[in-house]
Amino acid sequence: SLYKIANNYFAFWFKFIYKNQSMLNGLIDPKIYYDLEINKENLNRFLGYRFEKICMQYLKKKSYEGKLGFYPYQIGRWWGNNKVLKKEDEIDIIALGKEKILLSECKYTSSLFDNKELNDLLDSSKAFNNKIVDIMIFSKSGFTKEVIKRCNDNNYKMINLDNLFDIN
Repeated sequence: SLYKIANNYFAFWFKFIYKNQSMLNGLIDPKIYYDLEINKENLNRFLGYRFEKICMQYLKKKSYEGKLGFYPYQIGRWWGNNKVLKKEDEIDIIALGKEKILLSECKYTSSLFDNKELNDLLDSSKAFNNKIVDIMIFSKSGFTKEVIKRCNDNNYKMINLDNLFDIN
């Protein structure tokens, strides 16, 4: 089983504050602690899971509005045995429809979404060879030129922060 704290405030507190309370109570200047522990790398790692949840909410909203191109009966995370690749595999978000599925990879990093990450998702899609597969990728920092070209050529959807929070 996999358990996560749902409340973002408490998740942050337990991740960064609770375990180091004694240090923060006079053993180290809080500014130094924040630089050491609550830095860009650790925050990106912490926020990555929350970013996946936001992306999932985006897909649910688009499904509700009829803008996915199909109507999924379930949206969630998938991990398991990929029989084609003969290894354990994980997909950040999968939207399951009767004859179609949508696979999504979500990257909350400072680097651009690159070909390796797209290839990993496409390799993971082989586990669903009996379905029509759509691809939608999410990135905090954007996409490399190669990924943009491949997505445009193959009709894959790319969502960055601007698109993600677009009201329309």
